[in-house]
Amino acid sequence: QGEIEGATDLPVAEITTSSLPAMRAYTLGTGAWLIDTDARTALAHLDEAVKIDPSFAKAWLFQAMVLFWDNRQAEMAPCMAAVKKNEYRLPEPERFAFESSNAVLGKDPATELAILRQWVTLYPDDLTAHGQLAGSYLRRNRIDDAKKEVEQLIALDPGNPAYLLSLGSLYERKGDNAAAAEQYLAYQKQAPNNPQGYVRAANVYVKMARHADAVGSFEKALEVAPDETSAIVGMSDMQMKMGRLDQAQA
Repeated sequence: QGEIEGATDLPVAEITTSSLPAMRAYTLGTGAWLIDTDARTALAHLDEAVKIDPSFAKAWLFQAMVLFWDNRQAEMAPCMAAVKKNEYRLPEPERFAFESSNAVLGKDPATELAILRQWVTLYPDDLTAHGQLAGSYLRRNRIDDAKKEVEQLIALDPGNPAYLLSLGSLYERKGDNAAAAEQYLAYQKQAPNNPQGYVRAANVYVKMARHADAVGSFEKALEVAPDETSAIVGMSDMQMKMGRLDQAQA
């Protein structure tokens, strides 16, 4: 951690890359993950970025993060080794991310949590810091602490509806289905053309035995995305539960 605090700032080109094609690929990769949660596309673009500029530490680190959240931790080692080799090119927040990830891979949860807490203390407006800390709390089943971090993310970035899905999921983990449904309804208002808000709400309504509301929500999901598998399966299940076997088999 002392190395993090004592690091000097570098010019932007040194921190990122002097290659415009590499930067373009990095931008496409981060967008594919942060906006669409599309790991396959994100990793393809990030792989292109580091092939163009093998010293592009930020791209290597983001590639490692996508692998981590895509449950492919076993594939992270080459990325982490490349980051370590070029760690001096990372700005301080990314060095916190790298060191906390190293602690996770080294199975040192106490160090990981200490690094993440220091990160959010020094950079209280850093979305990645709060997201990483929320994930750390979630892995420890500290749902209330994770919820506070997600609420902070919403306060910092109210225009990003993805955080509402995360908050709804945490309420579900707590067993508060009514509060979860509120978050999914809020998501629907911000992202009316994304079926996930309707599917998530429908699944909560099923838990609450609000079958008519569940059917209505699945129908809305299918209106915006007729091929959405989760909505098709959910609707079929609901039709069977409500005795409409003929419709379910149609």
